[in-house]
Amino acid sequence: MKIELAKLIYFILPIFLFNSFCLTAKGQTCSQTTGTPGWTVVGTVANATGVSFDWENTTTPGQFQATSNQTPNTTSVTTPILQYQDLAAHSAINIAYDLITANDASSIINGYELTVIWGSGGSNQVSCSGGLLTITNTSTRYNFRISGINLPGNHAPFRVKLTFIGNSKNVNASNFKTDAALANSGMALYVQISSFTALRSNSNVNINWTTNYEINNIGFEIQRRYSTQTNFETIAFVNSKAVNGTSTGKNDYSYTDLNNSATVSYYRIKQVNMDGTAKYTEIRQVDGSRMKAKKLVYPNPATNGVANVIFPNPYSKDVQVFDITGQTVKSWSNYIGQELKLVGLKPGIYSITINNTTTSEKETVRLVFTQ
Repeated sequence: MKIELAKLIYFILPIFLFNSFCLTAKGQTCSQTTGTPGWTVVGTVANATGVSFDWENTTTPGQFQATSNQTPNTTSVTTPILQYQDLAAHSAINIAYDLITANDASSIINGYELTVIWGSGGSNQVSCSGGLLTITNTSTRYNFRISGINLPGNHAPFRVKLTFIGNSKNVNASNFKTDAALANSGMALYVQISSFTALRSNSNVNINWTTNYEINNIGFEIQRRYSTQTNFETIAFVNSKAVNGTSTGKNDYSYTDLNNSATVSYYRIKQVNMDGTAKYTEIRQVDGSRMKAKKLVYPNPATNGVANVIFPNPYSKDVQVFDITGQTVKSWSNYIGQELKLVGLKPGIYSITINNTTTSEKETVRLVFTQ
């Protein structure tokens, strides 16, 4: 009898554990309401009054999905992939859209998918799905929420994407207008700069950057700091190419700075919005005529658990941060960015080891975190 009971437990227990796991396993969930949201709006993407976007069936990151020949046969359409700056970890993200059709007909949406994208190169993303919506010719605030996520407080931008799903008979995706807002998190980024380079050419430094989208953008301050200076100074201002500061496609910009400094120079761009808010790009290092650019760790000593590591070019590297006992506290593999933010470190002395994965050259820098 005991043997038979043991056999029964042997077979039933795994099934029980499996079912228990399935019942308790957490995933992402979507919820949606209309009207004034029940949360405080922290950042709002400026209203593109009178602008109607034609949404294309594509998920290209960081761009308005715009096309001039959208047909009613589209089965899925993506709103602008909106980008935000966040400083805290989150288990849920709330986002709102004012949706309206540009003609008198209603558009029935059979379902939607809400996606949050973050990490280097968009390496991490989570999504959830929801049900039926009807968009009319009266502007209505639709509030969407994705729960069950684990968005880290990485001080880096993350993106929120909303995709509508329909059928060929009742969805005309070319008629949507949107004005979006994000709750409980950071600030909306009105402009996404997808690339930014500063390279020396004899006595000049050629600065180039590209925007994927722009919303109410005035333009860009070009700022420079020599290694002998403490603060950045504005050397030029470049106006936005977007009509009225809003653009649904890529814009390429350039500026040439006469710079024959013998020492290393540092450049950054300050993007300025019409409401007076602004955002800075990462810093780019440029060789001097007699001095090569090297890694820059600042501030050092650092406070509040935040420091920056600037690399002279985007080569592939493995980065490890060790505490005074030799324990690894942070690490990155094949990191190709030119700026790396170190956050959340406690007061103490740390060693940063950078290994060039192409040349196998290794360098170690000491960093001190104070209170």
